[in-house]
Amino acid sequence: MTVPQPPHWRGLWSRVAVAAVIGLAVGIGVWLIGAAGGAHPRPALCIAVAVAGFVLVQVVTGSMAEVSPSLIRPEPAPLAARGQFRELRTLERRLGAGAADLSRFDRNVRPALLELMADRLRHKHGIDLRRDPDKARALLGDELWELTSAMPDATERQVSGPSKPQLTRWISGIERL
Repeated sequence: MTVPQPPHWRGLWSRVAVAAVIGLAVGIGVWLIGAAGGAHPRPALCIAVAVAGFVLVQVVTGSMAEVSPSLIRPEPAPLAARGQFRELRTLERRLGAGAADLSRFDRNVRPALLELMADRLRHKHGIDLRRDPDKARALLGDELWELTSAMPDATERQVSGPSKPQLTRWISGIERL
């Protein structure tokens, strides 16, 4: 029965053997250079220091655990995601402005909410809002159906847009679809 080794230990002995051979070659090279230069280095010391150095480097690097993903800095969001965040901030600003001014709500917010509603109906329930309004209305209920109704004339318009609780109910209703 063999005990499985962690991934960072696999192949360690082959790397140590290669490091020992390289260390041996470097040690002999250092000894030859020293001897050619007139010094009298001890061959065993040159070889032992070089082998030990290379083996130590291999053991240390081979025994290091992989870096935890939580310690790695996340890559910046791709441009598409940045664009979605920008769109989300724009929609948030439009919601705020739409709550203050009905004409801005009708121009900027209502179309976005209608698009979300139609998309959810189509993908989750197979209902086309424009082709089958009766089925859509039955599923939406009266409160969400208000979003699809014709906009009032300019003379009948109220000054402010829908209240924040009303917007919250509409958005929650769309999310539940």
